[in-house]
Amino acid sequence: MIFRFGEHYYLEGASSFWETLIITIIGAFLGILGSLYIFRKTIRHDHKASLLSRESYLKDRLFFLSLLLEDALETVAKQKGYFVEQGEIIKGSPFELTLPKLVVSQHLNRIRTIDSQDVFQGFTLLFGSDENNIEKYKEFLGRLDFIDQRLQQVMVGNEKHIKTSITLRTKFKSIADNFYSIMPGLIAVDNSLYEKYLDIFNQLLLEKPLNIESFYNEFCVSMFEEVKQQPPTEVVQRFIYEIRTLTTTLDELRYNNLYYVDSEISVLEKEIQPQLEKLLEFNKEIKEKLSY
Repeated sequence: MIFRFGEHYYLEGASSFWETLIITIIGAFLGILGSLYIFRKTIRHDHKASLLSRESYLKDRLFFLSLLLEDALETVAKQKGYFVEQGEIIKGSPFELTLPKLVVSQHLNRIRTIDSQDVFQGFTLLFGSDENNIEKYKEFLGRLDFIDQRLQQVMVGNEKHIKTSITLRTKFKSIADNFYSIMPGLIAVDNSLYEKYLDIFNQLLLEKPLNIESFYNEFCVSMFEEVKQQPPTEVVQRFIYEIRTLTTTLDELRYNNLYYVDSEISVLEKEIQPQLEKLLEFNKEIKEKLSY
């Protein structure tokens, strides 16, 4: 059927078609806009969730670092104390072989296994990335490296000192055995002198453990003073030489032990303690920032 209005003609149903088309287009457009909105909102949400997850992860890394650092510093302080204790014993008995107690710990190595980028990002997350805080982070790494390397140096120094000490003690025993074999020659100089120092020699060397300092003072020094007062015969000159060989070896032993104390342990105490205090303070700041 055709309707007429003036000179215009419209097909029945044409109006409905265009309305439907327009509505469909508008609906599709609104649907696209809605989808884009939801998509962008989802991306922002996921990005925010990712950032929060990353922050949580970095804080966990810093918390783990703080735990390891606390244990590591406690271990370092304990090991330092054992070395200082060793030094005090050596100064009191410089001829003896004194071994330090050793603390077995891998905490400093475990700290190094934490991803350095994670630690740095976690640090800047908590403290900020301004110049002062970056410098503080660098100082933290430097102090940690210094303590680790300094302890390793003392360990090496301790091993060297022990090996040298053992070598000199072995040398001393060999010289002492040789000296014992020639002691009967002292009879020709003064029989009473021979009997006196033979008895002292046997008493001191049979003593367990051997007190080298007593042997040095009561046998070597005392005998030297008495023998050198005898007429300068060939026998007397030989005994003076052999006694000096004994005392020289023991002087080397004493020097080796005391040098180790002065060059390693005494220096360690002065160098390590300030670093420990600074690192403890740094770790305290981390804990405060994490609020654990």
